Amino acid sequence: MSAYARVQPARPAWSVWRAGVVAAGVAAAVNVAVFLTAAALDVFPAARLLPRTPDELAVGPVALMSALGALGGAAAFALLRSRSDEPLRTFLQAAALVLVVSLGAPLMVPEFTAAQAAVLVLMHVVVAVCTVVVLWRWAHPVEH
Repeated sequence: MSAYARVQPARPAWSVWRAGVVAAGVAAAVNVAVFLTAAALDVFPAARLLPRTPDELAVGPVALMSALGALGGAAAFALLRSRSDEPLRTFLQAAALVLVVSLGAPLMVPEFTAAQAAVLVLMHVVVAVCTVVVLWRWAHPVEH
């Protein structure tokens, strides 16, 4: 059986959501740290909790969108788990595709500097990696 073998049904279906919440929290925390670091380096004008204008990046929206991205990944995994013979393999392929597609968004906004686009690309990668790692660990528990 491959490393991507079907997730064992011994885990309750709701527990994938707990893993999703963990991924959301980790992704949000790491991306807030990335954003605050970038703001400290003057990549973004200021680090605020909430934006003053709709087009301003701030800590709150960074945390919220990071968490929503991770929860979206958990929802996709939960759906694949019930409909696929190899949900983890399918999820990893889908996650890679979604990440590649999502990288286009920050690169296509002409108002962003190259440094701002690079930070936003990094934030997309953070959400993807946090989500995949947490769900991978959930699907492959360590046996003691």
